Amino acid sequence: MKILKRIIIVVLAIIALVVIVAYFLPRTISTERSVLINTDDSTAFYIACSMKNGDFWEEKSPPTVVYETIGGCEEGTIQKWEGESMRNGMMTLTEMVPLKKLRWDIEYEGASEKWTYIVTIDKEGNHILVTWGIEIDLGYNPTLRYMGLIMGEIWEPELDE
Repeated sequence: MKILKRIIIVVLAIIALVVIVAYFLPRTISTERSVLINTDDSTAFYIACSMKNGDFWEEKSPPTVVYETIGGCEEGTIQKWEGESMRNGMMTLTEMVPLKKLRWDIEYEGASEKWTYIVTIDKEGNHILVTWGIEIDLGYNPTLRYMGLIMGEIWEPELDE
């Protein structure tokens, strides 16, 4: 009986240690990518603002995902999606600085973390530098904080892109 009691105490101590260490891990993660394109700032802004043209910047969406956009290129515009290969969710355009910056708040069905997607547009000579990134607030969930250690690396651009 003493051995069982010691085993239980050791297991509980390990669990407590894992949880305590999680709170020393970063609460937020972020990553971004950039592309230099040969266009004017109004065209780049339109493409970035039009949620229907998101595949221009990002990887192509799976064909099973169904999108619904409510609104245009204005604060309050919502895009919802449903699909077998990704979690259902929606994003709301919460900030817009014409020809400069767009910010969306993203919610996933059943998720507690808070996602923010930001696009900035800057003139670089005759080209436009478009930078887009994701910020995620993982909250107090210890499991998400451990996952956060690898999530940033998943979205980091590869050197040969």
